[in-house]
Amino acid sequence: MSLNSRGFDPPLGQDLDALHAEVARAFEFFNDRFWGGRLPTPIFAFFRQPPNGRRLGHYRARSWRSPGGLLRDEVILYADLALEQGMAAVLETLLHEAVHVWQAHFGKPAGHNAQWHAEAARVGLVTEGPHGYTSAGDGFLRAVEALAPRVERIPFRVQDRGARKPGKLAKWVCACGFGVRVAIADFDATCNRCGQTFHRSPPASASPEEKTP
Repeated sequence: MSLNSRGFDPPLGQDLDALHAEVARAFEFFNDRFWGGRLPTPIFAFFRQPPNGRRLGHYRARSWRSPGGLLRDEVILYADLALEQGMAAVLETLLHEAVHVWQAHFGKPAGHNAQWHAEAARVGLVTEGPHGYTSAGDGFLRAVEALAPRVERIPFRVQDRGARKPGKLAKWVCACGFGVRVAIADFDATCNRCGQTFHRSPPASASPEEKTP
């Protein structure tokens, strides 16, 4: 099931039907395992990443209305970027957004607040910072092992790092190896550790940035 709404780019096509089926199966599995099946099933939508975007997913509460008037949540997966990082990243993103579903219906939704972090940790995600960056914890890895993802029919996007525009932040390092990233072309500062002036580091090969905010 692929949907198009709110000015996003068109969906990626029928080749992602297998991905939709597996995402729906994984959500049901996570829902039963971690929430006793209490979470309402959202609508799953797949889109291309907006220009210069780095999100893998996004959640919108009660953003669709069925013909009968029932309001449905929406979980968006930016499938081009997620499928560049593999099925583990898709499932981690899905569980991250499922925590938002839980918070919207059973908690006090306020973004990535302390309640969200606590619930995400409970279901096996390692969280960091006010933007809710997540990585895989032991609980998540055990759940994925039990789920046994079916990826045989899912197309995974070939990585194409050169197609993305570089960010404005540049890395500057000092003699002791401490680094900072700033958007100032003529950054002039010294390190409090070694007292040496920062110099611009040569660009490294691109790597994935932060996970789902």
